[in-house]
Amino acid sequence: MKQKCLHCGSQNYWLNGTNNGVRCKDCKRYFSDKPRKFTFDDKERAIELYLNNCGVRKTARFMKCSP
Repeated sequence: MKQKCLHCGSQNYWLNGTNNGVRCKDCKRYFSDKPRKFTFDDKERAIELYLNNCGVRKTARFMKCSP
């Protein structure tokens, strides 16, 4: 399955080097073709933990990531 452009939704793109992601042929913008590690809900939870006085290290431990 081919990934869609995050900006215009097109599936018409080309690779831009080995680690640089891809470039859309329609809107000429760059985006990554790699899956995201954290979802929007994960990021929202991490911010909520941090804002409720749960330190950076403890938040990282709960989210199973590095500080």
